[in-house]
Amino acid sequence: MKKLLVLMPLLLLATACGPEPKEPLPPAPEQSYSSKLTPEKTTITTDDSTEATRAVVASEEDASVTYEFELSANIYLNTKSATANQFGVKPGAYIKSVSNYTVDRIIVDFYGSKGVNYDVFANAEGTGTKLESHESTVMTADPSDGGQVLEYAINGTAWCLKNNTEFNKPSFYSITVIYSK
Repeated sequence: MKKLLVLMPLLLLATACGPEPKEPLPPAPEQSYSSKLTPEKTTITTDDSTEATRAVVASEEDASVTYEFELSANIYLNTKSATANQFGVKPGAYIKSVSNYTVDRIIVDFYGSKGVNYDVFANAEGTGTKLESHESTVMTADPSDGGQVLEYAINGTAWCLKNNTEFNKPSFYSITVIYSK
């Protein structure tokens, strides 16, 4: 019994930790747009969403250029952080692109004191080979409470961030998409 009590926390810790992030990606192309999805730019509440919703976010460079995200069911507003609200993403839930722009990368700002509990894919289905994470020079919205920022090279029109764990609920401060028209 004692061995089980010692091994169980180690097993949980091992499942939350992923490979170390790779070197930072090269600078984004100069003619890029960026749209930052935050909980405030959606219709999610503190209750679990029951169906997929969409959020249209204007680019920071030109308000007439917008990017569209889809948030699946089982995403909720997590207000536990003193600094910034978060998307809570339950097992099987996802956030993905429904725009047709060519995406250079996504920048994920998340609560990461328990490790990386999500996967990023270069397709809309959230299946296949997981993308490697890269270090980022972007600061987290919550540096005092375990916030982390990682970048993922998409180099295509489709991507999906998905919680593929059995019981973890990762939380995200924001997801920024760097794209071109």
